[in-house]
Amino acid sequence: MEDTIYTQHGIFVYRLLEKPIKHIYLRLQPDGIFDVSVPHHTSVKKREEVLRQKSAWMARTLAQQRAAQAQHTPFTHQSGQTLYLQGKAYRFFRLQGEPARIWIQGDGLYLRQMDDSDERARRFLNQWEKQQAQQLYTRIHAALWPYFAARKVMQPRIQWRVMRSRWGSCSKQKGRISLNVRLLRVPPACFAYVVAHEYCHLLQPNHGPAFYQELAGCQPLYRQTEKKLKEWSFVLDIS
Repeated sequence: MEDTIYTQHGIFVYRLLEKPIKHIYLRLQPDGIFDVSVPHHTSVKKREEVLRQKSAWMARTLAQQRAAQAQHTPFTHQSGQTLYLQGKAYRFFRLQGEPARIWIQGDGLYLRQMDDSDERARRFLNQWEKQQAQQLYTRIHAALWPYFAARKVMQPRIQWRVMRSRWGSCSKQKGRISLNVRLLRVPPACFAYVVAHEYCHLLQPNHGPAFYQELAGCQPLYRQTEKKLKEWSFVLDIS
């Protein structure tokens, strides 16, 4: 549920998320909306009190995000644009011809297809990115999973999606984790952090102290990596 709050530091849109937690947590999403996680039965007065107390931080964080996003043009599958893969910038080129394929040569990424349709190019690149992300995930999983296997965690099903506001999500009850195909565009350490984060939700459903204890156990530098990941929100193509 989205709502709006007026504060001395600005007007903010937020999503209210009721969870089995003890404290109120705020997280800015790439779409400029704050996720506000609150304990069940938190009063409107209490949550708005916390939001007003945090309004200076909210204004500062939102301004930083907008400044970072303004430096980057959303990727629209046109030749000459920059496309990021595993944190490295490539020049994107579209060619017409057969057979249809995508390849990397030097600092260029080339997409060739007979039909020069923008929509076909988008679908073709998305499928290629998904395949590449799955391959990288396999290596990340092999490095991370022993930590969770030792805790008798059931291995989850992985679902790949193109999401515009989240890097991943976990449904513990369904034994399913959704990962954003765009994770292929960020540095591998950030990709691994997201996977570890979602795996930790298989042990701890909320973001309480126990969750961060598990995250620190498998990702000792998670704070630095989480900060770095925020700098890559522009690759979600939020315009």
